[in-house]
Amino acid sequence: MADQDEIYRVADLLLAEGRTVSQASVRDRLKDGGSYRDIAPILRHWKVDRNYRSRPGREDLPASVVRLLDAFAVEAWKAARLDAHASLENDRAKMSEQQRVSEGLVIELAAAADAAEHRVAVSERAMLDARDRADRLEGENTDLRRQVDLLERRVRRLKAEAYWDLVMRTIQNLLPTEHGLTAEEIVAQLPSLLGEHAWGQHDPITPPILKEKMRVRVGAKKYFRLEGGDRFCRLV
Repeated sequence: MADQDEIYRVADLLLAEGRTVSQASVRDRLKDGGSYRDIAPILRHWKVDRNYRSRPGREDLPASVVRLLDAFAVEAWKAARLDAHASLENDRAKMSEQQRVSEGLVIELAAAADAAEHRVAVSERAMLDARDRADRLEGENTDLRRQVDLLERRVRRLKAEAYWDLVMRTIQNLLPTEHGLTAEEIVAQLPSLLGEHAWGQHDPITPPILKEKMRVRVGAKKYFRLEGGDRFCRLV
């Protein structure tokens, strides 16, 4: 039994040939024939779909007209197929172009994403390098501050030693070789320059401090000797 697709195909072919499309003409063209009961409803749908209207049969037309109609039908069928093919090729070309453009956009987006990722990586490396440099500089700064502090303390110590050495030499020139002077007497005779904390020293020259520092020199047998327990004489 013929199905709808086969009946539609036969009816379309009859229409293209300019022949009358009827149940009989369709049935004659079907490969395995068929019953009018099966063909009729399908053919009615075909006529509605194709807006088909019956026209005079070809047998009523002159042979020359029939040949022209046949030739026209063939050419019309060829033209229809060419138009359909051209339309299909055009659609294919459009789809191909759209695909090419889409692929290009995808490639551009991927390249932009790669570039952005590279910039982020470079920025992160630069930030890490800057942090490492800052840590190194902080460490170097700490070391420098420590060294400066040590140098300042050393300079203060050297200045103090030089200052007190000047004080001791000054006192040595004041002292007699015999009967000596007490620390209180020595302070009273010191030049005002030394009494005003010469060389930037902040320790005042008081009798107790002077006695302590002079005893150190006595112990080192330098500048002075002690007489009577509290009187200092110039060491000859």
